Amino acid sequence: TGEEYFELKTGYEQSIHELSGGIEALEKSMDVLDSQLIRYREMEKDAKSLAQDHVLTAELIERLIERIEIDHERNIHVMFRFKNEFQGKAVEPCTKNM
Repeated sequence: TGEEYFELKTGYEQSIHELSGGIEALEKSMDVLDSQLIRYREMEKDAKSLAQDHVLTAELIERLIERIEIDHERNIHVMFRFKNEFQGKAVEPCTKNM
């Protein structure tokens, strides 16, 4: 009947709307993963270059290090640009006393 048709149509439209939202969320997740992959490939290239040449360039330092702080006690704190994505937390700062 006409009433059943409209009920089914409404149900299908709701399902389509929900699935479209799910697809959109998955596409956003894929974009995030794609950008992470690009960063990882750049880091891999940098690591290979550093392993071969043993030369630390200003460009490489700029890409890897966010900030370097030295406090009054001469403690050095290095904040890196990358995170350890497998543990879900930022990499611990490298500290060294002079």
